[in-house]
Amino acid sequence: MAVLAVASAKGAPGASTTALALALVWGRPVLLVECDPAGGDLLAGYLAGADPPGGGLLGLALAARHTTLAGGDVSDRALALDSSGARLVLTAPADAGQLRPITDAADRLIELLASLAGPGSGPDVILDVGRLGDTDSARWCRAADLLVLLVRPTLRGVSAARSRLAAAGSTAVGGARRGLVLGGDGPYREREISQALALPVFGAIAHDRVAAGVLCGERTAGRTFDRSPLMRSARSLTQVLLKQATARPGSPDSAGGPAEDDGGTARDSLAGQTA
Repeated sequence: MAVLAVASAKGAPGASTTALALALVWGRPVLLVECDPAGGDLLAGYLAGADPPGGGLLGLALAARHTTLAGGDVSDRALALDSSGARLVLTAPADAGQLRPITDAADRLIELLASLAGPGSGPDVILDVGRLGDTDSARWCRAADLLVLLVRPTLRGVSAARSRLAAAGSTAVGGARRGLVLGGDGPYREREISQALALPVFGAIAHDRVAAGVLCGERTAGRTFDRSPLMRSARSLTQVLLKQATARPGSPDSAGGPAEDDGGTARDSLAGQTA
């Protein structure tokens, strides 16, 4: 089993929308956890005001003050994302002012979630950690096997990603392998961005406002939602991410550094503009 952290550099594409899309098409049992220090989005969005049993992630954090937590404590407080029962979510309050108990109990919650995703029959865990580089989000990132940073393929997007990666540093993300996922429209190719940020590009999330509106709770899913460009791209991306998250370092499935240089012109141009 694997722990995947999804983070953003700045604004859209958002970690929450992407993490939800991945969870909805993940090919194995999965638990999505809203651990963005800015607050959760799902209860007021995609889940349309659902009431999380036992208080969701906040309830789990409060329980951690008084007892040793187990896997059943997680499932008792999780909401189902669909009728399969294989895709669950631990929601967080939208009000960042209510998140202090989660922050205080973060180390115990991280240990519990990592144990769920350990060897055995537990679910994979997807962490929506919000913006990379924030102190609280870094704690969650250190629990991950794989950290995915969402980047818009524009000069501003790459510049923001460079700043966030520098702010996070290597120690802030522990031993997690790191890579990029591109989202939105922009003039730069995967190779250029990979070389500029010195990280592999795992894939892209399609720019699809209609499907994104469904995931944000602003639209109702129609019959074509599952076949929308966004969800099809998420389905393809999950296969790559799952291989990366479970691959042993140095194995053929484990991505190394950036794409090979094609002469240096494109790399030097973008890297120089974002330095």
